[in-house]
Parts: sequence; C-alpha cells; structure tokens
Amino acid sequence: MHLHVVLLTALVWSVSAAAQQPLLECSNTYECCIRKYPSLESCGPGNDAVRAARAIDSATDSATLAAAIDGESVNSQLVHIARHLALILELEQVGGIPPGEPPNKQTHGHWWREIKTAVRNIHQKLKNCRSRNQLMASLGRARNHPARTAEQIADIEARLAEAARKMGEQLGELLPCG
Repeated sequence: MHLHVVLLTALVWSVSAAAQQPLLECSNTYECCIRKYPSLESCGPGNDAVRAARAIDSATDSATLAAAIDGESVNSQLVHIARHLALILELEQVGGIPPGEPPNKQTHGHWWREIKTAVRNIHQKLKNCRSRNQLMASLGRARNHPARTAEQIADIEARLAEAARKMGEQLGELLPCG
C-alpha cells in the first residue's frame, strides 16, 4: 500500500511540474533543442537528433531544387541526343540508346543539327541547376524513358565530343550544372 501512495504522489508531482513548463512548439527536433537549450553546443553536430533534422532539411532542399529542373524533359533530350550520336558515329548504342534506324552518311548533317538543338534545349532547362546531384535527382523522376544513369550520361558526353570533332565543330559542356 505504501508503494502505491509513493507512486501516486510521484505521478501527481510530475504532472504538476510538467504543467508549469510551457509546451515547446517547433517544426523539427533541432528547433526544439535550440528552444529548450539556447546554448548551441548542447544541440551541436554530435547530437543525433540534430543530424537527423539536418538530413531532413537537406532532403527537403534537394527535393525543392530538383523540382526546379524538368527532369523528364532533360532526360528526353538526352535520349534524343544519344540516338542521333549513335547514327552519326555508326555505333550500336550510345548511353544505352540504340540508333533506331540504320546509319546513313548523307543524313549526318541533319542529325548533327538535331543534336545541337537538343543541347540548346537542355541548357535552357538547366538554368536553375545548382549541382549534379540536383540534376540526377530530377532525372530520377523521369517516366517516359528510363532515367539516364551517371555512367550513361558520361558516355553521351564523351560521344558528343567525339561527334563534334567528326563534324568539325566544338560544343560546350552538355550538362552545365554545378
């Protein structure tokens, strides 16, 4: 019986003590930590909650930035470029994309103009691009064609430089992003 009275007293005391403290209203763990412990050190980088909150904030920022790029359109342009590069360079595939028709030397000029237009379109779409990670996150949301991987993009970039030399021209960077 004595133990029940002690437990009940402790419960009443803790409830009354909690009622005297104001409730912290905050949007994340880091913010709550800062409000409860104004000293930044107690909420510093060693704190697991802070690392988790920062990771969430970082993911939110990446998602916001990724939304600033039309990944579907950029991915479609990359597929278009790869297909035409395969035709000009007479390869079975570029960046995982086959040419779609037999190569014909007489049409190289046409396909090269198509490629240059697609590169300009990509540059226009990447005006708000801040980093390669942001670009890759945007491409990951592509649905019409499977998103190009970093390796496939590297192949397209290398083949683009090769095709430019073959056509006697120079092109700038394909994906000017961060």
